[in-house]
Amino acid sequence: MNRKFGLSESELKAFRANGYAGPFDVYDRGEMKETYKKLRADLFDRQHAIYNLDPSSRLAGYDRHLDVDFLSTHITRPEIVDRVACILGPNVVCWRSEMFPKYPGDEGTDWHQADTFGHASGHP
Repeated sequence: MNRKFGLSESELKAFRANGYAGPFDVYDRGEMKETYKKLRADLFDRQHAIYNLDPSSRLAGYDRHLDVDFLSTHITRPEIVDRVACILGPNVVCWRSEMFPKYPGDEGTDWHQADTFGHASGHP
């Protein structure tokens, strides 16, 4: 697969051994600071959100790529898609998105999916 931002053989090997790829840059710091100023306001506007719920609802952050232009553009960036396609193959689709804020100094998010489903087959 010849992709501009694809993973090298050594990066793929590291992914297979460690379960993650990166870190890698998608935006430069200045670009993201300016983008975030506008994006933050867009995130509070839920009038076109697919789940137009109270912001405290657990579904409030689902599928915002469908109504927030920045997020729909973000998930199609070659810096991301090329790398994901190297791992999953060329037929990559964004089926769902979930967004939740993590502010500087906040604790990390537990590996809830891995914790719940990591041993679903009965084997590690």
